[in-house]
Parts: sequence; structure tokens; C-alpha cells
Amino acid sequence: MATNKYNKDDKAKGVIDFSGVSAEIKAGIFRNLYLIYGDEAYLTDKIIAALRKNLIAPGSESVDFYSFEVKKSSGLSEDIRTQAFTPPFLSKKRMVVVRNLGLFASEFSKDDTAKLESWLKGLPDSVCLVFLEEKIDKRKKALLQLFLDFGAVVEVIKQQDDMLCRWIAGLLNRDEISITIDAINSLISRNDSDMRALQNDIEKITLYCHGSNTNMVDTRIVEKLCAPDIRGSVFQMTDAIGLRKVEDAFRILDYLIALKEPIPRIRFMLSRHFRHLICAKDIRNSDAIVQKLKVLPFVARNLSRQASGFSREQLVDALDQCFQTDLLIKTGQIDERTALEVLLISVSQATSFS
Repeated sequence: MATNKYNKDDKAKGVIDFSGVSAEIKAGIFRNLYLIYGDEAYLTDKIIAALRKNLIAPGSESVDFYSFEVKKSSGLSEDIRTQAFTPPFLSKKRMVVVRNLGLFASEFSKDDTAKLESWLKGLPDSVCLVFLEEKIDKRKKALLQLFLDFGAVVEVIKQQDDMLCRWIAGLLNRDEISITIDAINSLISRNDSDMRALQNDIEKITLYCHGSNTNMVDTRIVEKLCAPDIRGSVFQMTDAIGLRKVEDAFRILDYLIALKEPIPRIRFMLSRHFRHLICAKDIRNSDAIVQKLKVLPFVARNLSRQASGFSREQLVDALDQCFQTDLLIKTGQIDERTALEVLLISVSQATSFS
């Protein structure tokens, strides 16, 4: 396939997403500069893999591909320039990947920005220089504009649930395996929409189906093979709290601990759940909750239903008690498990469904 050359005189119109950069790569269009940021590491890895496959000649990875991760932001290293300005040996382009440099951190000075600009102005067409950052600060417009002017800025965020549903069903369908919508929703919920974690679960499910001659995945199989659904358990725990059924709340807690779920994570999920309930109480409309909290529609409906059983004051008080419990733990006044048990009792005593 012929390679289309990107004209760097054509200024980038703005930030593009995973679909946009994937379309460019499929069309044989390769920028010599990328800034990729966001919280979906799976998609970041897919972009890097696609660029590497198209640009690096087989067997020349050791000389034409260079990647390093910065452990702590320390400004702009000359090593980046050296690697970026070294011609490729056998490949179409030399590929240099810089992870977590901290371009938008306070440690990245104005002098660093000026130096970077001078490098980018002279960046050779023979390189594909990729900066990977978890977050960017769009208030630093001059720095962001450098990447928009000389290359592409790509945002990779957690994907919408409808896309994840199609993706999960498509991966399983390759192996002639079907899956119910309830099972898909359960997978997305228990993995918090993280595609890498979802892929790991899908691989386990696929192996199980092949070994057991099964071609239909339901929630029973998901429950059997995958990590516990903490969000679902927290919903049940909150229902028990609202009904003042402390024994049921403790039973759910014991179940999660027996599955070796870390107590700090359970406590974090409970605190986040009360924040979501406050938001649901304020918004009330399920569709608006989906947009605001980026949750599955069935999760939004459950939040709306559960929030209606509490007053806003009760929810705010519950969240405050979560904060106070966190403070007691951090100051060494109480151990993790006892703190969580006391929290469940105190919140249960202060709240009840209307």
C-alpha cells in the first residue's frame, strides 16, 4: 500500500479521537509528531502497535524503535532530541515513544517549552515522535498549540457503553460465541469500563466456552469466571443500609472480604456511590445521569431509584461520615475493617428509605 505523506503545512484543526487517528493510519497517513493523552491505556497501546506495525521494518525494532518512560518529571532531556534526529536504519521512519514526561506539569518550564519548539520546527520527516501523557492542562495553550501546529493531538478516553457493548459482542462473535445483554452489562460494570480489564475477562470466558463446549454466555458464567461486581455489591449494601438491615450489609461486606477484595477499595467504592447518589438526587433524570456520571443506563436507573429513597441531607451526611472514617484511619485511630463496620452501622442508623 502506498504511503500518503502528511503535509505539516496543513494545520491540525483540533484534537482527534481514537477513530480519527485509526482512520489516518489505515489510509497510510502518518504524522511525524503525536501527543496522545487520556485514561484508556488499551486504546493508547493499540495506536502505538498500529504505528509500529506500519512504520518499523520486521527485525529492525532494536535499531529503529526507541521507547522510554520518565519516572519523575525533570524537564526536557537531550536524549529525546538525539533519538528523534537519528535517521532510521531499515524502516520507513524511526519511532520514538516518550511516556509520562510531564509536559503539562509545573516542572516543565518555559525554557523547556522554548527548547521543545525549536526541536519540533526542525523535526525530520524520517521520525515518528510520540509523547504519551495521562493528562494535559488545556490552559497551557501555547504548549498544546505546538503539537496542534506540528502534529496531531489524540485523546483516548473511556469509551461509551454502547460502543463497549458492540466491541464485547464482536470479540466473542469471532469465536462463534453469543452473549446476553445482561452479561455484557455485568462485565462492563465490574470492570468499570476499562477495556484492558474487559479484554482479560473476555479471554477467560472464551477459553472457558471452548473447554466446556458452550456458545452462549450469561450472567452465571460471568459471575463464575470474573472478578466480583463491587459496584453491584455496593448497590445491595446501600439498599440494606436504607432498610436498616445491618446484618445484610455485613453479609455483603464479609462476602467481598472473603473474595480478597481490598477493604480500602470497598470503602472508596461506597464513598463514590454516595457521591453518585447525591448527583442522581439532584439530576433525577436517568438519561442526564448517564451523561453526567458516564455510567451504563441500567446503573443510572438504579441510582435514580435508590436516590429516591433517601433525602439529600441523609446522603450528604452519609458522604460526610465516609470522609470522617477516612480521617480516623489515616490518623491511626481505628483499623480498616472496624472502621468500615462502624461506618455501615452509623450510616444505617442515620438513614432509612422513605
